[in-house]
Amino acid sequence: MQPSDLVINFTIVWSWFLLFTRLSTMLIVLPGIGTTQVPGIYRVIGSASIAICAVAGGFRAASPESYLQGGMMVALEATLGFCLGIIPALMMTGVAVAGQVTTASIGLGAANLIDPSLGESVGILARLQTMLATIIFLVIDGHHIIIRAALSTLQDAGSPMFSASSTLAHTMLERFSATFELAVTIAAPILVTVLVTNFILGLVTKFIPQFNIFIISLPLTIGIGLFIVAYTFTGFARHTVSALLPLEETCLEIITVFGQFLKLI
Repeated sequence: MQPSDLVINFTIVWSWFLLFTRLSTMLIVLPGIGTTQVPGIYRVIGSASIAICAVAGGFRAASPESYLQGGMMVALEATLGFCLGIIPALMMTGVAVAGQVTTASIGLGAANLIDPSLGESVGILARLQTMLATIIFLVIDGHHIIIRAALSTLQDAGSPMFSASSTLAHTMLERFSATFELAVTIAAPILVTVLVTNFILGLVTKFIPQFNIFIISLPLTIGIGLFIVAYTFTGFARHTVSALLPLEETCLEIITVFGQFLKLI
């Protein structure tokens, strides 16, 4: 075996290990996959398989010059995978929070289901809206964007095709605020409608004391709430798509920032 063969073999193994680290941390936080309902061995096998295919297709990473530099590169790859996976997870969490608040406001707080994407018990409307948001995420090819970003080479970051406009902290803060805005936008129509309904029922009780409001308040609130939820499905889909559209730009900004970090190592 020639020394050149050893260098090539080390480069391939090192590239596979870095990509495996990035994909593993990404799959840990991705909605649906990064839960206790999916065994960890499956995520490991999936990460290793995708990394092998990427390395066989020509993916190469820079070789470290020292052990310290190698350790920093591994930590950088793990952080990158976490940041890429947390972006759609934040969106799904915002949708789930909006559904949970809506479920409690219309009187269905006791109707809970296990949400595999979150790994915990949530309201029935939260589960429904999370499933719809996941379908929308797949329809707009959001999973392809995340996979392409995870398989990118950090050495290419900083070229003219990338345009970083903010730091990593600013980018993640913008995504977090967009998640909060999405949750408020989805839940606001139902909350306002339920508030107006309860206000009207309070006026009826005030002017007609003999009227037993407790008999009809719960079914009326649930019925009106479910009607508004069904009526706002179109708006829910539109706002979810608007929140997910900057996904590719956000991934490019994150990759650019990490590429600049890699050049500093």
